[in-house]
Amino acid sequence: MHSINKYTSRQREFTFIELKNDFIKATFMDYGATIISIFTNDFQGNSESILMAYESLGSYKKNKMYLNATIGPFSGRIKDSKFVLNGEEILLDSNFLETVNIHGGKESIAFKFFDYTIEETKEYSKLTFKYRKKAKTSKFPGNQLFTITYTLFEDSLLMEFSATTDQDT
Repeated sequence: MHSINKYTSRQREFTFIELKNDFIKATFMDYGATIISIFTNDFQGNSESILMAYESLGSYKKNKMYLNATIGPFSGRIKDSKFVLNGEEILLDSNFLETVNIHGGKESIAFKFFDYTIEETKEYSKLTFKYRKKAKTSKFPGNQLFTITYTLFEDSLLMEFSATTDQDT
């Protein structure tokens, strides 16, 4: 089963989606397709948090550590914010020490609002986030579609990440 709560901060609406069954309660946010919390029972049956998390929405909005957010279109650091693709040098935005592109640059998907859909059956709850990134955003070539799906079933939370593009990137 799921529930949805909306919060407004500085004229922006943030959606929190909770998936819950007898074993796990997980909360996600549409901003950055971020995992906010995961609770499960300990060996004595007490519900316990198993995720390191911020205490406030404001911390997620800044999220300097990219904590629990989906990052991209690149994970990690690109030295000198450039790379060669098909013989052409691609110069990216620098967002770390003004010399490195980290986790997708200034326009990282960690700081974007995702569309979402929810599918539920008796066996599972599935939350799918999608974000379309236009070509040349942060100077990465190609239009890109990012899809993140969280499926809660029995005592498991399955995470699936995929991305497609219409050209080499």
